[in-house]
Amino acid sequence: MKTLVVYHSRHGFTDRCLGLLAQEVPDLELWPVRRGGLPVWTDYEAVVVGGPVYLGQWSPPLVAFLRRQAEALAQHPRVAAFVVSLSPRAAALDYWERGLPPTLAPSIKHVACFGGAIVWKDLAWWEKALVKVVRGIETDVSNLDLGEIQGLATWLLGRSISAKD
Repeated sequence: MKTLVVYHSRHGFTDRCLGLLAQEVPDLELWPVRRGGLPVWTDYEAVVVGGPVYLGQWSPPLVAFLRRQAEALAQHPRVAAFVVSLSPRAAALDYWERGLPPTLAPSIKHVACFGGAIVWKDLAWWEKALVKVVRGIETDVSNLDLGEIQGLATWLLGRSISAKD
């Protein structure tokens, strides 16, 4: 089973999560949106789209890509999504839903929330200032949810049939 993951990562936590997913799902192809070009959606049995939340918005570069590809991607029979966020699951899903193109929303069959992380040394000075003021964080933090990554892997491997779980 060939699976495509179209994603955006800024500081590397999304890449780390996808590395863990790749350990669970064979034949996983990663397609960062900054790569450019377009995948051939029909070459894949499943497609996963995802990325992090920044300043209360689900990955603006990914959302822009999805807006352009929503109609084509909505035709695919197995589409899942993930969000990376330090926020609680309900808030992360809210960011995801607000960013998702409405024409694509009915096609998403599984959504995972991988958690999030801040690696202080990887932030720009202005990001540090913002995180300190908005979240009160001044050090490394992580709430990685391995269960969500494994849940997505299970769904991709066809071991879960429920919609929008």
